[in-house]
Amino acid sequence: MIRYIIRRMLWVIPTVLVVSFLVYVAMDLTPGDPANAVLGDVATDEQYNQVREEMGLNDPIVVRYFRYVVNAVQGDLGTTLYGKRSVWDEVMSRLPYTIYLTLASIVVAVIFSLPLGILAGIRQNTWIDTLASVFSFVGMAIPNFWLGILLIMAFSVHLGWLPSMGVHGFKSIILPAITVGTGLTASLTRTVRAAMLDVIRQDYLRTARAKGLSNRVVILKHALKNAMIPIVTIIGTNMAGLLAGAMVTETVFSWPGIGYLTIKSVLGGDYNLVTGCIIITAVLMSLILLLIDVIYGFVDPRIKAQYVEGR
Repeated sequence: MIRYIIRRMLWVIPTVLVVSFLVYVAMDLTPGDPANAVLGDVATDEQYNQVREEMGLNDPIVVRYFRYVVNAVQGDLGTTLYGKRSVWDEVMSRLPYTIYLTLASIVVAVIFSLPLGILAGIRQNTWIDTLASVFSFVGMAIPNFWLGILLIMAFSVHLGWLPSMGVHGFKSIILPAITVGTGLTASLTRTVRAAMLDVIRQDYLRTARAKGLSNRVVILKHALKNAMIPIVTIIGTNMAGLLAGAMVTETVFSWPGIGYLTIKSVLGGDYNLVTGCIIITAVLMSLILLLIDVIYGFVDPRIKAQYVEGR
């Protein structure tokens, strides 16, 4: 198992390098010039050229990227163009809020989707299955920004129960978590239902029932355990996406996470901060996907056995 984990970890390095290089090149091709953003439109050509030289913008892009990677490994992602704050410190100060929103959204999704998906799977073609299917389609079709605005209007403006923006204790996370968690609940419900339909027809479940095990034990201990691979995949990939920044939701609720910071830095033309946000989130996504691969090895021994046997 240790060799399996090490091998997966080694794959993260080239993945991060390729993604970070593409992001760096994309930001370099973005219209605008960091030197102009710093100096404004009233600077002389001499001042402009001096600032470009100080910022290393006259070097080839490969040289600049290599220098960026060397500094990034040491925790230096440069400084913001406005205010000259550390990009690393700025992003890291927002990361806990994004993690908080991500975990809260996943908790909401798991609490509702697992029971609903399991019931829909074992009660196929009943009213419960129909209800789960309708909820899944509606939940996946509703745009996050629209749902967020409706929740704000209902629970903040009209009822006054919950805050509409910012961080003001536990109540502040409820509406953003529901907004993000609704779409995840819908997709996870469909996944759980499909996985349960696949496993409940297997021979080993009939054998378990023949041994006298209760239906509850058969479903929760045997069927659900063997249906965990697609469930873990959906949760893990959505977690990676949420950590990358639920930009729309964070913007609607003024939630001070990485997504909201990225939007503000794009609108403000802070190229250094945008690059830092995207590269750090790319690293986070790679680590989450690595974690999914490792969990696969524990959940499904067949995957670990294939690697151990060298197949």
